Amino acid sequence: MITLPNILTISRIIGIIAFLVLFFFEKLLLSIIVLFFSALTDILDGLLARILKQESELGSFLDPLADKLLVGVTTIMLATRNYIPWWLFLIIFIRDILIIIGWYSAKYKNPLSLKTKPKFSGKVAVFFQMITLIFVILTLKINNSTLISIKSLLFIITGVFCIISLIDYLFSFKKIYLKYN
Repeated sequence: MITLPNILTISRIIGIIAFLVLFFFEKLLLSIIVLFFSALTDILDGLLARILKQESELGSFLDPLADKLLVGVTTIMLATRNYIPWWLFLIIFIRDILIIIGWYSAKYKNPLSLKTKPKFSGKVAVFFQMITLIFVILTLKINNSTLISIKSLLFIITGVFCIISLIDYLFSFKKIYLKYN
């Protein structure tokens, strides 16, 4: 079903392409703006889906997919250019892979529902991932020691929240797996 929340989610996926092109051509300010608005659609699509009572299986599938693509593509691009530390890249990458595997395993055990309910810890982790990625690009544009210190702190905070959310999701998947096993 095509709804306003689903259109916002699809625009986030399209925004990934725009972001990549802008970043590739070193239009850093514009790439930050696109990344910011893409992150904003992540908040708006779920909120609008609930307010407008337009929650759908398509939306519950596309939203986390769009999140994973946006964060994944941006993280890979920044990591391959050594703009973020490899340990943070690995934490984000392993977290997302394990969540995807856990989600599919849980759906295999309980195929009646494709809808996903994001966990609060996951929302916090994605929030810090997006803030960190935007901040990294901002420090490429504006290079001063205070911003670099904040960026380093954001790396640690993001890594910690990614690990916390991974543990939270793994416990949830374990409950589902045991319930239907």
